[in-house]
Amino acid sequence: MNSAMTGINGGLIVAVADDPVMHSSQNEQDSRFFGKFAMLPVLEPSNQQEAYDMVHYGFDLSRKV
Repeated sequence: MNSAMTGINGGLIVAVADDPVMHSSQNEQDSRFFGKFAMLPVLEPSNQQEAYDMVHYGFDLSRKV
C-alpha cells in the first residue's frame, strides 16, 4: 500500500502465492483485493509459462505506471 502512494524509482513486482479456493491448504487467502484497493494492476497467470512471460510485461507496466 505504501509503495502505491509514495511511488518508486524503477519497476516493482510483488509475487504472491495465495490459495483463494483452498485447493491445497486449510487457509483461504486472496490478496487480489489489496491490489484493487491500492488501485494497482493485478496480473493473474493461469500456468507457469504465463507467470514466466508476465514478469517481463509486469516490469514494463510497473515502470509506466
